[in-house]
Amino acid sequence: YGKILIIAGSKDISGAAVLCAEAAFRVGAGLVRVFTAEQNRQIIQRLLPEAMVNTYDVHHFNMKSLEACLKWCDVAIGPGIGTGVIQKNMIEKVLEYNLPTVIDADGINNISEDERLKKKLHKNVVITPHLGEMANLLHITISDLKDNLWEIARKAAEYFNAIFVLKSEKTLVVYPDG
Repeated sequence: YGKILIIAGSKDISGAAVLCAEAAFRVGAGLVRVFTAEQNRQIIQRLLPEAMVNTYDVHHFNMKSLEACLKWCDVAIGPGIGTGVIQKNMIEKVLEYNLPTVIDADGINNISEDERLKKKLHKNVVITPHLGEMANLLHITISDLKDNLWEIARKAAEYFNAIFVLKSEKTLVVYPDG
């Protein structure tokens, strides 16, 4: 049940998009659309023929193609998208739609580099960092994070007004209300 847009993969990095879309199907999504770099189209269509695929040209990115995909779904963004201006613009557009959104991997890395994106996070967002990504997002060391994991995760969820699923040997799920 449900419809999900997977924004994943980049030029020559198709595995992240395939794995994420496959996971969406396995947990029961009824419709899965993958938005990825044009170079990944054939691989995804061959490995997951049940997925819908929309692509973008890395040299001539058109935001309207992403906007068309955002009108019907929940979103997962980040695995293998890389970092850069196009990726940050995609994340910003997704956040503007205020959809239920999971942000992972390179999605987190892009947000870590951009204070403007941090301010656009909202209560419909679930951020899924491992310790390194969380430390990078907060500009602290992994050691400092480990020393006060629960309190830092709680404060981050409150500050960013987003749900955090902090992945470690013990996964913490923290909501903005504590």
